Amino acid sequence: MGQPTDEALLSGLAAGGPDATLFFIRRFQATVYAIAAGVGADRAGAEEIATSALAYAVENAQVYDPRQSPLGTWVAGIAAKAATDTLGTGRPACPGSIALAAMDTSSGAVPKGAGSLDPAATRRAALQQLPIEQARALVLAAFGRLPAAQIALAEDIPVQTARTRIRAAMHHLRAVLPTDRRDGGGMVSGRPLIDLPATERSTRRWSPDSTPTQSS
Repeated sequence: MGQPTDEALLSGLAAGGPDATLFFIRRFQATVYAIAAGVGADRAGAEEIATSALAYAVENAQVYDPRQSPLGTWVAGIAAKAATDTLGTGRPACPGSIALAAMDTSSGAVPKGAGSLDPAATRRAALQQLPIEQARALVLAAFGRLPAAQIALAEDIPVQTARTRIRAAMHHLRAVLPTDRRDGGGMVSGRPLIDLPATERSTRRWSPDSTPTQSS
């Protein structure tokens, strides 16, 4: 049996079918978990974020508008909001009845000697310094593997704004993340902490003039 189309999946969810819920979770769980883990949460925290985001998506599938974005983009946007909401103190979880578990939201600069820390914790500390909109765009690009055009749909912003947020976030992270002494490439133990899809890697140098404001 083939996989149900997005339309069939949504119809099944609207009808309350358990098979539709199972198919929905299976289709999107890998992407949602990757986004949740991308903010540097531990395994239990990432699972809690992913479970909450998927549950919220299932509960609110009736409000999804396929004319606005692909279904996968909508789900990834929910996951990114849930994941980045854990980065700041006092930020709400997913809107609605799904609550996320309390997580460590301490912020501050990446500590000296962070190259010896767990890469996820190092990445989380760096992401906590970003404006929430930049962090969300970066998480969608690096861990949701969405191109700028789909990030723009998920965030309801112009494509150029999505690209600017990603570039600004990467510029900040390159300045604060520890580098591998062998190649200076923004790495810990030879592996990149943030790896954008090839199509979204900037082909031009960063310009201070493109730095967005806190609200961009």
